Amino acid sequence: MTSNTRRALPFVLVLLFVLGAALLFGGRTARAQEGPTGAAYRGRRIFQEHCIQCHGAGGKGDGPMAAQAPVPIADFTEPSFGEERSPMQVFDIISDGKVENLMPPWHGSLSQEEIWDTVAYIWSLHLAPEELASSLQTYESNCAECHGQDGESGQPDVPSLSNKALLGLTDSELRQAVSKPGHPPVAELTEADLVLATTGARSKGLGLAISAPTVVGDGVVIVTARNGTTGEVLANQPVRLYIVEGDSLVTDRVEQTDEQGRVRFENLPRGESWLYVAEVVYQDLPYSSAMQQFQPDTTELQVSVDVYEAGGSLDDISITRGHWVISLTSADSIDVGELYTLNNSGNRVYTGELGPDGINRVLRFDLPARATNVEIEGGQSDRFIIEDNVIIDTMPLAPGQRQILFRYTLPVEEGSVTIAHPIAYPVVNLNLLAPDLGMEVDAPGWVEGERVQAQGDVLYLNYNVSNLPANSSPQATFRGIRADILPAQVTATEAGRQIIDANATPGISGLPYFPVLVTALAVVLLGIGAFVLYRRQQALAAAEPQLREQARQTLIAQIAALDDAYEAGDLPKADYDRDRQLLKAQLMALMREETGT
Repeated sequence: MTSNTRRALPFVLVLLFVLGAALLFGGRTARAQEGPTGAAYRGRRIFQEHCIQCHGAGGKGDGPMAAQAPVPIADFTEPSFGEERSPMQVFDIISDGKVENLMPPWHGSLSQEEIWDTVAYIWSLHLAPEELASSLQTYESNCAECHGQDGESGQPDVPSLSNKALLGLTDSELRQAVSKPGHPPVAELTEADLVLATTGARSKGLGLAISAPTVVGDGVVIVTARNGTTGEVLANQPVRLYIVEGDSLVTDRVEQTDEQGRVRFENLPRGESWLYVAEVVYQDLPYSSAMQQFQPDTTELQVSVDVYEAGGSLDDISITRGHWVISLTSADSIDVGELYTLNNSGNRVYTGELGPDGINRVLRFDLPARATNVEIEGGQSDRFIIEDNVIIDTMPLAPGQRQILFRYTLPVEEGSVTIAHPIAYPVVNLNLLAPDLGMEVDAPGWVEGERVQAQGDVLYLNYNVSNLPANSSPQATFRGIRADILPAQVTATEAGRQIIDANATPGISGLPYFPVLVTALAVVLLGIGAFVLYRRQQALAAAEPQLREQARQTLIAQIAALDDAYEAGDLPKADYDRDRQLLKAQLMALMREETGT
C-alpha cells in the first residue's frame, strides 16, 4: 500500500461518517408527539455520531473541538448536572442550538424522538449504575402504585412522568413539587430516599434505564409472498420478519403464509424508529423485501416479497459498473483490485452450467496471466473456485444486482506492467483508477478523464471505457515504474474475504464501510474508497462488533439518502429500486449473521 493510498483512507472514513450521518439525519421533519419520550440506549448512538467532537466520548466536555468553544462546555457527568437544569432545557438547547456558543441547532436534522433519546442519554451520564438501580427500587416501593410500573398511570388525576411540565423541572424543583400538599405524603422518606424516588421517576419519564427495546404495540405487518417468475402467490411458505429498532436487529419472527400467500405479524411497535424486513427462502435462496416502517396514524403495514424460479439466461447477465483500482506497493509489483456490479435483468435465477464435479459454475471472472496472491472477497470457503486462472462463483444469481471484489498482484518488469484479461459479460462502464506518480499510461480505447483528488495532493489518474461487448479484453499498460517515484512504504495488513450480494449475502458485508454509496459518493470515489478500505480489512476485523454497528449505521444512512433523492425527483425509479435492493440486501446480511440464519 502506498502512502498516497494510506493518506486517502482517513478522507474516505471521515467522508463516509459525515455523509452517512448527514444523509441519515438530515432532511427529516420532526413528527409531532403527544408527549416527550426517550431511551438512553438509542441516544447513545446519536450522541456518539454527532456530539463527541465537542462534548467528548464520555460527555465530560473535553472533545477535540472543545477548546474552540467561546465558553466552557458543560460536564454531563457532574453529580449536580440535574440540579442546575431541566430535561426540557436540554431538549431546547439541542433543538434550537446556541449559536453564540457554537452549538448548532438540530431540530431540522433530528426528529423530536431522537432529540429526547439524546436527552435521556445525556441525563444518564451523571448517574452511577448503582444509583440508577437503587432509584428504580425506591420508585417501585413508593411511587409505582400510583404512577405505574412504566410511569404511565393511565389515571386522569395522575400525570404521566413524561409530562412536559414535569420534564420542565430541575431535579431539586421536582423534589419540591412532590413534597407539596396535594401529592401523597413523602414525609416518611429520608432525604436520601426522596432523591432516589425522584431519580427513579425521572428515569421512567426519560427512559434512562431502558437498555433494550421491547417489541410490543398494536401494529400489524401483512406480508405477501409472490413468485416473480410465474406471478403466483406462495401458499404455505415460511416467512421470517426481521424487526429492527434504530440501526439494531431486535428479533425476528417466523410465520407461514395462508392460501392467498399472506401472513400476519401482530402486536408490533409503530414508532418511527422501528423498521421491518420480510424474508423468504425459496429453493435455498433468500429473498427479502424493502425495509419499511409504519406511517403516522396507521396500524397496518403491507409488505411484499418476490421470489424467482431457476432457468435464467446468460443473455440477461451484464456488468453495470466496473472498477480497476491500482495500488503501487513497490517498484517490483502492483496490486490490483477489481470491483464489479453484476445485474440479472431477467425474471429467473441464473444458475450457470454444471461442472464435472457436480458443482454449478455460475459466474466467471478471468484473471491476468501472471496474477498471484489472488484474494476473493467472500464468505463461504466453498463458494468460489479458482481454476485455470479464472475465479468461479458458484452462487446462483437472482434477478437484481450483486457486487464482487477481488484483488491480485502483478509483477513489474523493466518498469512496466500490463493489466489485460477478458471480461465474460457486457460492461456498461469500466473505470480505471491509479495513483498519479508520474507513470506513463498506455490505455487504448479508454477515455482519459479529469484526475481525481482524493485528499490533499493525492491524485488518481482516471480512465473510462463504455459499452464493452461480452468477452472484451480491455488493457492498460503502465511504464516508468521506479523506486524513486514511490512514496515511502508503509506496513500493510492484507485483507480478508468479503462479498456483497443482492439476494444471498453470506456474511458481514460492511467490514467496515464497503457498501456502495450510490447517491452519496461519485462512482469514481467509490472505486478508490472500496479498494483502500479493502486493504485494511483484516486489521479492522478485530473490532468486528463495533464495525457491525458502524456498517449498520452507514447502510441505514444510504437507504435514507436514496429515499430522499427519489422523493425529491433526483433519481429515476429504476435506479432507486435497483440500488435500494442492493443496500437493503447488505443490511439483511448483517442480520442473518447475527442471528446465525
